[in-house]
Amino acid sequence: MKKGTVLLILVFLLAGCGNTGDGSNMYKTEEEGNRTGVEIAKLEDVILLGNNEKEGSFNEVVVQMRDKSQSFNWQTSNNATYYPRVEKLDINDDGTDEIVIITTRYTGSDINVQDLHVLKSQDLTELHIEDPLTYTNQNTKSTIKKSDGIVNIHIQANSQQVVEKIFKEEDAGLWFDEVSYINHIKYEIEDNKITATLLGAVSPSLVVATVKIEYDQDLNAADLVITEVNN
Repeated sequence: MKKGTVLLILVFLLAGCGNTGDGSNMYKTEEEGNRTGVEIAKLEDVILLGNNEKEGSFNEVVVQMRDKSQSFNWQTSNNATYYPRVEKLDINDDGTDEIVIITTRYTGSDINVQDLHVLKSQDLTELHIEDPLTYTNQNTKSTIKKSDGIVNIHIQANSQQVVEKIFKEEDAGLWFDEVSYINHIKYEIEDNKITATLLGAVSPSLVVATVKIEYDQDLNAADLVITEVNN
């Protein structure tokens, strides 16, 4: 082989080892057809890549763990402030850690909605977790009644816990027909247990109660506690 040909091949090889163009947060896998994406979270050997980016969100998340890779149609914010949180936790007490991922679906001045995903570390299969919003709506009842410029709010949970609030009608420009928990759902891991916290709103910007749900080893909602918010 001629010396000039060897040099030309070497130049091409070196060029191929360079940047992918957008920098250090791009990650390419050799598995799954050289999939690329923005690295949005990493914990030890677990890497999350964001793909299908539009309207402020990634709409596909690839989870990689050593030689395993799985794609999920999760929606999560593309704002680095709200990138996913990854934890390893033995939820079902079987001696093997599960992968716990908290993603942020919606954010705003009065909105913060997270999703929680639990994967088996053996094959990255996603486990089912009971929806906290559905559970809250099924286990609470509320009324919002307006009369003579006064708004009376009554919330009852599990037939025992009660929250009662009184406002002037002028305190809010718009009052809901019932307490809404849809705009704020946040997950935490406390003492190796998963909890979800929801805020109960009676208007777009007026919150009157906090609901906290604790999950059991099967990822079912096991306990609900409602507390009043001082306004």
